[in-house]
Amino acid sequence: MGTSNGSIVYNWKNNITYTGTWWEWIGFRFDDLAADTSISDTSGGWFRVNDYLSIRGKYVAASRTYTIPEVAFWMTGSGPNLGSGGGQYYPLTLEFYLKKLPVDGVISIPPIQLSYGIYFTANSTKPPIDEVLSCPTRVGATVAAGGTIGVPSVCTITPKDLSVDFGVMDISSVRQGKINKKSRKLSVSCSSPENLYAAIRSSRGDELTNKEVLFPTSLSGVNIRVSAPDATQTADNNIVLLGNNETEGGVTLEFVPELDSSVQSPGVGEFQASGVIVIMRD
Repeated sequence: MGTSNGSIVYNWKNNITYTGTWWEWIGFRFDDLAADTSISDTSGGWFRVNDYLSIRGKYVAASRTYTIPEVAFWMTGSGPNLGSGGGQYYPLTLEFYLKKLPVDGVISIPPIQLSYGIYFTANSTKPPIDEVLSCPTRVGATVAAGGTIGVPSVCTITPKDLSVDFGVMDISSVRQGKINKKSRKLSVSCSSPENLYAAIRSSRGDELTNKEVLFPTSLSGVNIRVSAPDATQTADNNIVLLGNNETEGGVTLEFVPELDSSVQSPGVGEFQASGVIVIMRD
């Protein structure tokens, strides 16, 4: 687990005026990240970034440490409270949890969106995070513009990119299943014994089911069925590249164009389809 310290810059504006006693609250939330309960850490607070990485955020308010998305009490006061500010800095500590080691030695950190809110109440009851972020003072900040984490690389994958060209096809041949499938071999060679797994995902995020997944193309009603018929599939829909601490292995992938029977008039012309292969090791 690693830690990164920094600050976000925010602007704020109070659109509510209290004439009596008021309480001020602040809160943060990672946008579009789901909680990661797979990490055996009793303190919790982890959010899944990708297959390899999870993130946790902590901040200090009134001498107490809070874990995102926990709402923090900031201060209390009385009388009119209406103002604004700009270019303010707030310190954050981000913790990164490395769940799996990548094969190529590089872990990508995508941009991570963070929402921030300031909220005032007329009593000391702590508001929920959604309420804090619904106020007019809510702002958003990108806390990571993206980056990489380097770890030792022990394996070589060939080829780096898989491409398949079906040439010219006619719709009737595709409909009748007369288009020959294309096969491509993905090979792995490691300098030490490893257990390697691959997740295959389409551009819309679909994963292997029964060792098959459909890749949608740029033409309506035309798909590419990608399969690994001879591979072993794990319970979490990954396929085994190296098992029993092997050093060399791989998998043969098959690609077959097919038509969606629910589309009466499939598109014609050039088409493209894309997906990703994510390779992981224990």
